[in-house]
Amino acid sequence: MNVHRMSHIAAAIAALAAALPAAASEDAPPQPLHRVVVTGSNIKRIDVETSDPVTVLRRADIERSGATTLAGFLQSLPWTTDSLTDVGGSTAFASGATSTALRHLDQQSTLVLLNGRRVAPFGLADFAQFFTNIDTLPLDAIERIEILKSGASAVYGSDAVAGVVNIITRQNYQGFEAGADMGRSLNSRSFGERGFHATAGIGDFDTDGFNVTASVQHYRRDPVVWRDVVDRVSEGWRNTLPQGNEQLSFYSFPGNIAPANTTNWHAVSGCDASLTIDGLCWYDRYKGFEAQPAANRTNLLISAKAAIAPGVEGFAELLWARTKTDYLWYQALYDSLDPATSWADPRTGTAQSFSFFMLPPTHPLNDTGDYAALAYRFADVKAGQTASASNYRLVTGLRGSAGGYDWETSVAFLGSKASQRAQGIAFSNSGFRQTIGGTTDLSDRTSAIDPDFFNISNGYRLGKRNSQAVIDALFPTLGSTGKLTQTALDGKISGELAQLPAGPMSFAAGYDLRHERSVITPTDNVQNGDIVGYAYAQTRASRTFGAVFGELDIPVVQTLNAQVAARIDKFPGFGAHLSPKIGLRYQPTQDLLLRGTAESGFRAPNLVEAGTSTKTAFESGIQDPKRCPGGQSYADDLTAQAAALPAGDPARAGLKALAERALAQCDANAVSVIRNNPSLKPEVSRGYSFGTLFEPMQRTSVTLDYWSLSRKNEIRFTGTSQLLEQEGQLPPGVAVQRAPLSQDPVFNTVQLRQQYGITVGQLLKVENRFENTSRTRTDGVDFGVKTSVDTPVGDLELNLMGTWLNRFQAYSTARGGYGDNLAGRYGYSRVSASFSGALTTGAVLNGLKLSYRSGTSLQGDYYDSGWDAQGCAARQLSSGACRLPAYVRTDYFFSYSGVRNLTLSAYVSNVFNRAMAVDRRAIDVTPSVEDAQRRSLHVSVNYKFF
Repeated sequence: MNVHRMSHIAAAIAALAAALPAAASEDAPPQPLHRVVVTGSNIKRIDVETSDPVTVLRRADIERSGATTLAGFLQSLPWTTDSLTDVGGSTAFASGATSTALRHLDQQSTLVLLNGRRVAPFGLADFAQFFTNIDTLPLDAIERIEILKSGASAVYGSDAVAGVVNIITRQNYQGFEAGADMGRSLNSRSFGERGFHATAGIGDFDTDGFNVTASVQHYRRDPVVWRDVVDRVSEGWRNTLPQGNEQLSFYSFPGNIAPANTTNWHAVSGCDASLTIDGLCWYDRYKGFEAQPAANRTNLLISAKAAIAPGVEGFAELLWARTKTDYLWYQALYDSLDPATSWADPRTGTAQSFSFFMLPPTHPLNDTGDYAALAYRFADVKAGQTASASNYRLVTGLRGSAGGYDWETSVAFLGSKASQRAQGIAFSNSGFRQTIGGTTDLSDRTSAIDPDFFNISNGYRLGKRNSQAVIDALFPTLGSTGKLTQTALDGKISGELAQLPAGPMSFAAGYDLRHERSVITPTDNVQNGDIVGYAYAQTRASRTFGAVFGELDIPVVQTLNAQVAARIDKFPGFGAHLSPKIGLRYQPTQDLLLRGTAESGFRAPNLVEAGTSTKTAFESGIQDPKRCPGGQSYADDLTAQAAALPAGDPARAGLKALAERALAQCDANAVSVIRNNPSLKPEVSRGYSFGTLFEPMQRTSVTLDYWSLSRKNEIRFTGTSQLLEQEGQLPPGVAVQRAPLSQDPVFNTVQLRQQYGITVGQLLKVENRFENTSRTRTDGVDFGVKTSVDTPVGDLELNLMGTWLNRFQAYSTARGGYGDNLAGRYGYSRVSASFSGALTTGAVLNGLKLSYRSGTSLQGDYYDSGWDAQGCAARQLSSGACRLPAYVRTDYFFSYSGVRNLTLSAYVSNVFNRAMAVDRRAIDVTPSVEDAQRRSLHVSVNYKFF
């Protein structure tokens, strides 16, 4: 424990002083112990163990993790939970960024700090959530990471609900060092990444009165497509994938056609002979499925400080980063029998519709003599998206001491600009008419088809390599740009307030003033509603807000300290919000500490939720209660008709395709429009923690902390499924819009509609807005054991850290109460832990790390009937197969520093090449990325020049 250690440090200092020459010992005063600020408090203190559960991760912990990025390191910790990543975020509103989260709460409930101060949120909101993009923070510059695993709104204000991740960078560094690293999968010989970093520092602040430290890091990641690695996945996952020709797609280049109202499909002339199978043209879709996007990042951090007067120090810090992620997308498809695609016209808010048409009899590739359905892939168009962003933070200020008080003030300028630019993923409505044609009204499939449809002079030609000008007209570049800026002015003062019998009572007080502005603007073609089916997000809002805060550290008795803190925040739109906190620290013996906290947290509505904003998305996977039962029955009948035909009958494919479209009524799509709500209240939370820190022997500590968190007034919007259940009785401002029943492409006759009970058209749009509608409660226990022992072969360090989730429940308005306890359900492992051991023998370090997550069922909340016991039985899955087994991975790390100033390191992830358990809920046409990677090697070199 730190109190115990501190006594040894004090004794060592005294012994050292006694050994100095007599003159020095007579003249020099005793060396004072340095006071530091610990995350979760603004008061400087000697003892770094407070009433808060704070975990400190050293630079050595980061180096031994094998992580090449901050995101990779944080994701390896047992307390962090799933959040946005740049690898899996290709379709996100904030693609190209990575966030972090604690306690299974959303990413904007965890506050990320750099040297105790906020970093600019990412320029684009992830739908409605702003967050810190941790890809912009340099890993090599970090000295330690302090993770406060409880709320801290009383100290830091809004967003610090689940906890705080405070990244502390290297200070007062002298010298120059540089290094490089690279790694890849040994299983698939891919998933490569490499990087370079350098740190330089000049001046010793203690002796020279100044210091400047600069760190730069560059990181690159290789792209990987599934065709190159799909054969490297384990047998379990391979058995879940389509086999043989089933890995090919019917949507091909130059495509397949069938006479109108028939299922007699055949290949369009010109199909590659190797891809012509059973008279149909096929395409290898795994060439377009991406396992890992390419990434390119550069981070720069410069910090400087100088003594400018006795007791006064000036400081400045500049963070700058640029990130770029290139995503490969599958090419756009065209299917004459597809239902109309819907999206919203941002100018009017009305639903737009785009219909798919047949080839006219006059088309040169139509050999049917009739109108022909077309199934086609625009394979000559390179489909993808580039997500690029820049981020900066400039902080400058003064700090010092006067009259026994420490003070600090600063001004900061923060900003982030993010851009998404994509091509080949969505049609231009006007470009389609220009290069392909159609009808006078592309939303009306019953109107007469242009005889030159797909055959316009100088337009798009089926199955040909088209010019870039034609491609640019049909698939123009589209996307969004987001810019978020903040200006901050803050100040604080701390020191001793009074002398009490048990010791000095310390205080801290301060203020925080900020102005922020967010502008998210789609490209003109998206704003004009010209892009078919594309989601839309626009924000233009700003606000000024501020806070005052105070804190007391009260020694009640010699063994008991109380921390009392409060913060008052004032945001536009609602009254001042008070966030109080009380913490107790009780140390009955040198080896035992008991601690507990109770605090109230909050999160203010952000500029998307409360400012001027509109979000539209094309929502999929909707089970339409008024069309799904009839669609299911129609699909069953069509499937039975197909099964009755001979195996080689080409009509089977057509009947199956029509059955899929009928079944799509249980997997429907619709435009979702979400608008801001200026009347929103803040989200508020209550958090409690109680724990112990025990040191049974020297160099050994045991921690155990119970935590509980509840949050209400959560800002959400009512789900589409619930709105459809209430259709016809919706409140003002909420609406469901459907297509005319007479234009139904699936139930296209009165007889069909009557037979299957279809009384309403397909979904087009659902209008909604943000509300304070939900609440969450969760609790659990964090645990840790850390020890270091001398052995005959070297110093051995052992470290166990983990968390046990007792409960996680989300409120359900449909149920009128909390849902099921999700602990142990899909995505909510009860136990997450890691155990590591490191043996240092001279210049050689060897280590092992074991990562563990307990198994879960495949069921989500109570409404997830598809994966409960009955749902699994219906899927013919045993109870064992309807679970996700425990995740266990063993890693090995090694470093050698026997050559002066040189360190060589290696990290082997998944030493035993263990296959990932088959997640039947995640089964798709692509397997697990981690299973394709499995055993991986990462090597690095670092050299300190001076």
